Amino acid sequence: MSKQPNIRWTKNTLKELERLQNNFNAKMYRTKKKNPNLTGELLVRQNKTNAIANIKTRADFNKYIKELQDFSKRGSEKTVKGSRGTHVTQWEYDVFKEREKQAEKIRIAEQKKFENKPVKIAGKKQDATRAQMGSIKENEMKPRDRKPENMTTKEYQKSIQRIDNILNDPKYFEKRQEVMRENYLKGLQDSNILDSAPHLKEMIEEIPLDKFFETVQLDETATFFHYKDETQDHDVRVNTIVDAWETAYNEWKNNE
Repeated sequence: MSKQPNIRWTKNTLKELERLQNNFNAKMYRTKKKNPNLTGELLVRQNKTNAIANIKTRADFNKYIKELQDFSKRGSEKTVKGSRGTHVTQWEYDVFKEREKQAEKIRIAEQKKFENKPVKIAGKKQDATRAQMGSIKENEMKPRDRKPENMTTKEYQKSIQRIDNILNDPKYFEKRQEVMRENYLKGLQDSNILDSAPHLKEMIEEIPLDKFFETVQLDETATFFHYKDETQDHDVRVNTIVDAWETAYNEWKNNE
């Protein structure tokens, strides 16, 4: 992906930014006064200082300006009331869907890094790739299509925060992987697997996050669900999970 040029804040650019923000804020206050029950998160006062701090490239600027301009269109202030509590303007609904689409592209691109890599079982490569094998991981790659009118206000707020993090936090996926690793270790502990193989915890904590994430994506016996499989003998589950992580650990060590 080509690098976007940084924004140059010229006198004319700042003047245009301030003009559009003033127009937005004026209509926003009128809209909220007329519709005090709005529950949206995006229809808030726009601030020049905050915009300058958050806009890094010309592309960022153009997207932001378009959002401000779209709110000036007739009908953008009309409300979309959901059955589960959300009550947003048509403008916010459209902005949410557009930002969600952008975030989905980024999320799916992260998952697709693994689709052509071979699946493993207990650390041993299989003939099939991740995409050919088909599993819950492929379901994770399917686009989400959640609409504000089908969400509670709390769900909508969480969705806005998640989308904002994906679009603006360069360490979003790294942080998520760290949480996944913590939850994974807790799952192993709750399933008594760490009691049988305590060295697993040290290995999983030592390998880098990207190697951890690759392993749980590609090794069928190291998935977040395998260690909960009560149909298997406990010792068999322990051995296959140990094989998966010892292979991953050794691969990482050999490539250091």
